[in-house]
Amino acid sequence: TDLPTACRRARPPPRHATAIHTTIMTMKKMMCSAAQLLLLAALLCASAAAAAADTTNANSDNEAGAAASATSTASMGVASSASSSEALLRRVLANSEAVSDYVVRIRRELHLIPELMWSEHQTSAVVKRELTNMGITFEEVSSPGIVASIGSGGAPVVGLRADMDALPLTEEADIPLERRSQTPGKMHACGHDGHTAMLLGAARVLKGMEAELPGTVRLGFQPAEE
Repeated sequence: TDLPTACRRARPPPRHATAIHTTIMTMKKMMCSAAQLLLLAALLCASAAAAAADTTNANSDNEAGAAASATSTASMGVASSASSSEALLRRVLANSEAVSDYVVRIRRELHLIPELMWSEHQTSAVVKRELTNMGITFEEVSSPGIVASIGSGGAPVVGLRADMDALPLTEEADIPLERRSQTPGKMHACGHDGHTAMLLGAARVLKGMEAELPGTVRLGFQPAEE
């Protein structure tokens, strides 16, 4: 309901709200941020589950000694979850370096084909191509939007979002002509080509470690952010 009037004229607002906004950083740091978001959320959920188990055990046990034992067991569970998540996070960060060239290549490809809101069909096609090559399942949501899924399918579930649309501007950037927008009057002036490439890079890393992920990550490629 907060979409610009022009956007509402072009198409009804999407029914599905996007999830968490990914932190805008450099490409390499962005991939790490996506992994951190997933794993830290998993850790928080594990801690909450352990605390809930502690409360349940304490309330159902009339003996103080048994309650203390339950508390100790829950605390050990939290510590174990923290250690496991930290180790997994370290591996994710290490693997992120390997996809930096891939992210740069995809960003440059998308920069050539900027598309305005609700018309990001070429961009969507690139995203689908890459997700298919990675073996990641996806569906169209508010086409040309895409939502993909990595992980077990169970909780905790974390959403990562990237916007895809460009702006109605003529590119005059100080870069070689062959790397500028190839569509007159349209340009990725707000970095959405980079955001989409970063999320694909994060997807590539996380898919490679899917069996180890303690939950599910949804990847939202959003049209018409502007």
